[in-house]
Amino acid sequence: MRGLIIGKFYPPHRGHEYLIRFACERVDELHVMVFYRADETIDGHLRAAWLRELFPQVVVHAQFAEHRDPHNPCDEAGWHAWIAEIRSVCAEKFDFVFSSETYGEELARRLNAEHVMVDRQRVVVPISGTRVRENPRACFEFLSAPVRAYYASL
Repeated sequence: MRGLIIGKFYPPHRGHEYLIRFACERVDELHVMVFYRADETIDGHLRAAWLRELFPQVVVHAQFAEHRDPHNPCDEAGWHAWIAEIRSVCAEKFDFVFSSETYGEELARRLNAEHVMVDRQRVVVPISGTRVRENPRACFEFLSAPVRAYYASL
């Protein structure tokens, strides 16, 4: 069984780690796609490297993508771009899409996969990338060692 997780991981935090561990327990092969844009302050390749360090058993891809985040299920052009980006990196079929976001159901549908929602309300791990970016030092307990080291060096 093959699984997929997409996201910005901007930066990776304990919530992302929980999602990845949850997915790893349910599939034989997990792909994590780190989408990044030019206007982000933490390089996408660095974010992907952190995830590879934390999860050596996972196939982690860094993919440049300037288009919008997939939040509108009726935005055909946006969805076409997202699916094309995913397929350009990994053309094989995914059995599952794991997410903590509302777009996960539509993404899974468009990939002919089953969606698995994980901790949507952030109850298990109460953190978000937005909250980390707003005040990284106040969120150190939610950051793994390489991400903490990055913020500590700033």
